[in-house]
Amino acid sequence: MHTGLSKVVDVVAPFLAVEMADVEGGALAFRTNLDEVIVAGGDHPIRFEIEAGGGLKPYLHVRGDLWARLTRALTLDLVERFEEDDAGQPGLRSGTAFFALPHSALPEITSPETTEGA
Repeated sequence: MHTGLSKVVDVVAPFLAVEMADVEGGALAFRTNLDEVIVAGGDHPIRFEIEAGGGLKPYLHVRGDLWARLTRALTLDLVERFEEDDAGQPGLRSGTAFFALPHSALPEITSPETTEGA
């Protein structure tokens, strides 16, 4: 019997990042669903994509062509950590690395409180 429900699989990211912690030097460490700990930085960048409905989808490079998609809860935690670099580009800092948000994401993360009276 078909229930009409289907599971959508993210073929780009076979892993999930399920936990985040601050580590030495201001870097962010992520634990995957396979219990691997990966520190975001030059060797393990974070990239951001925009979902069809406009939501933000962050990914952490694991190794080779493998990426871990951050859970929704971690994505919400990341939004709280966004900052601007010296050029005014919003993004996320992990240690000395800076991962810029795509320009198409900016309207999605701008809250009404930050635009009122501007």
